[in-house]
Amino acid sequence: MPTRSCRRSPVTERWVVLNIEQTFPLPQLDQLAEQESHNKHFYRPATYVHKWWARRLGSVFRTIILATFLPPGEPVWE
Repeated sequence: MPTRSCRRSPVTERWVVLNIEQTFPLPQLDQLAEQESHNKHFYRPATYVHKWWARRLGSVFRTIILATFLPPGEPVWE
């Protein structure tokens, strides 16, 4: 039985596991986010003013978006 996080592909009528569920680069992202959070008091881009972006590191939301839209099996971190 497929997991709840899977989505059904209308073309193939099979359950598709998203790339973000298989190959999310958590250890690499953790190191990058730690460096970025340490340096954020030196450089704050204009997007820091916005409520949603203000609390999240750029490296984190960029990796989430990339991992979500890459085809299954495609490496996120390369």
